[in-house]
Amino acid sequence: MKKIILIFTLVMSLAGITNSFAQDKKQKSPDEMAQNRSAMWKKELALTDDQTAQLKTALSDRITKVGQAKGLTDKGAKKTAVTAAKTEFDTKAKSIFTPEQYAKFTAKKEELKKKNQAKKGADKVVEEDLD
Repeated sequence: MKKIILIFTLVMSLAGITNSFAQDKKQKSPDEMAQNRSAMWKKELALTDDQTAQLKTALSDRITKVGQAKGLTDKGAKKTAVTAAKTEFDTKAKSIFTPEQYAKFTAKKEELKKKNQAKKGADKVVEEDLD
């Protein structure tokens, strides 16, 4: 009987620990995400403080608009809204950056896009292997 109680207590403790780790991830606000991304781009592209502030505003706007678009139920309208937000951001980014910075920005963006696609592709391969 003591062993059963001990095992039960151990299992419940592990379940509580696992649950607490799962809850640590919280959704960041658009401003927090924009702050993090603008700091990353500041380092990557050697941006001035003025450029960083303009970029943070543009990123925050884009993140907010994409978030609102994700709430739409119509897939066509959602895709159109997301594409419009991204296009608007790219236009703003082009006016914020110097031509050299914009070239680095687009190259790095493509690199990150390929990396994310490769990561998603690897996840699909793993799922297919499990079937």
